[in-house]
Amino acid sequence: MDIVNHYSIGVGISIDGLKHQHDKYRVYPSGRGSFDHVVANIKKFQNKAISTTPKLGVISVITDYSSAAETYKYLTEKLNIDRMIFLFPDKNHDERNLSEKKSINIGKALTECFELWAKNTNVHFKNVTDYIETFQKKDYINTVDSEYIRKDLSTAIFFRLIIVRSDGELNYYDRSLPIGSKKYLHDNKKNILNINLLEYLTSEIFHKIHKINKNIPSKCLECRYVKFCSGGDLEHRFSENNGFDNPSVYCEDLRFFFKYIENKLQKHGLSQQHIDEKLLN
Repeated sequence: MDIVNHYSIGVGISIDGLKHQHDKYRVYPSGRGSFDHVVANIKKFQNKAISTTPKLGVISVITDYSSAAETYKYLTEKLNIDRMIFLFPDKNHDERNLSEKKSINIGKALTECFELWAKNTNVHFKNVTDYIETFQKKDYINTVDSEYIRKDLSTAIFFRLIIVRSDGELNYYDRSLPIGSKKYLHDNKKNILNINLLEYLTSEIFHKIHKINKNIPSKCLECRYVKFCSGGDLEHRFSENNGFDNPSVYCEDLRFFFKYIENKLQKHGLSQQHIDEKLLN
């Protein structure tokens, strides 16, 4: 914690719901669940005098489609978390069971969480706030005068997110690309002990990932929400046959959720014209 404070490091902790939900998946090698340990450390972090870092955030995978709202309430009301995001379960088109009907419930679950967030908008609920910021009248990039903010985004390389494993091995962020994508992308193993971190961040693998991300799936081009969604997470777009030229396996859920928020904004006075300008222009 002293190191985190000294270097102003933002910290996110994974916790997947209440004890019975979290301990179903996040276990130690012995099989013992990690929930009690995680909660104790969240509280320890919150009680520490952290003066220079961003606020603690949590990351939760929606592992139980029916209890996302319960998780949201627990995190915000019991653990006093005010920065959070829900992730969808790992899945791509090759793994998807075409007869599965559960996935549409993710969209509905997120709308329930939206209603909870609407009662206390001080919570930075990233699933909602990122979308709502699309409709802000000012462009953040144009309001910041800094050499660190790139005005011309056409040459910017995104997805420079990395994992540094405990032995120093470097990997690109494992949510970005599923295992099956190795045939589309190959990255030789590198280690922080023998490569400069900046060298790795500017290596060819990140240019390849950026190029894939910029190529919006052809079926998404006519979608109302393509400007914001861009086809969804790369992992959820993947199939062995088409690579990343597929809409997200959670496409229906995302559209359901975005449309729900759009309707709410309209009811609270945001004009259809303004919404259309931000989404479609």
